[in-house]
Amino acid sequence: LSLTADGAAKVKEKNPFPSILKILHQPKYAMPRSRCLLNEMTAIVGNGLDEIMRHVPSLREQVMSAIVGAMKETVRIGQDLVVREEAYGCNSSTVSPDTALESERTCLMLYALNFGQMLEQILHSQDHCEPFVQTGGVDAIIDMFPLLLPPGQQFIASGSCLSCPSVSTLAHTTT
Repeated sequence: LSLTADGAAKVKEKNPFPSILKILHQPKYAMPRSRCLLNEMTAIVGNGLDEIMRHVPSLREQVMSAIVGAMKETVRIGQDLVVREEAYGCNSSTVSPDTALESERTCLMLYALNFGQMLEQILHSQDHCEPFVQTGGVDAIIDMFPLLLPPGQQFIASGSCLSCPSVSTLAHTTT
């Protein structure tokens, strides 16, 4: 990484990290709408953030704050989704889920996958773990986890699809 002291100061002043991390939790960047995060792209983003924090330690706090802020925004998205699912009646055994809510749930799971792949690249360095914890990263992960579980029968269908792909077509039928 080639970043001069003046360049690092300008990056710190402009703080581009929250904007960069929006690609990890915005619907327009999630599959199938966009293919920009295919394959290892989130790992590449994580690797780039790791590099900048290792080579320019003065940016570490700003990067970690942006990561945790993006994760907290994802938690807020998940909480809003759960409220709407409950209002729609997705926990009921007789109501099939709304297609838009299903799409949002899928996006939420993709967001979590994106953060997991990115964090895998960042948290392999012990130097980054403590700032991540101090910034509230572990709390954000703990808050995010229960929001990723689909409600009611969707959870059962999801679990059966993962355990036996041949059952997936049966699990998602409406009859």
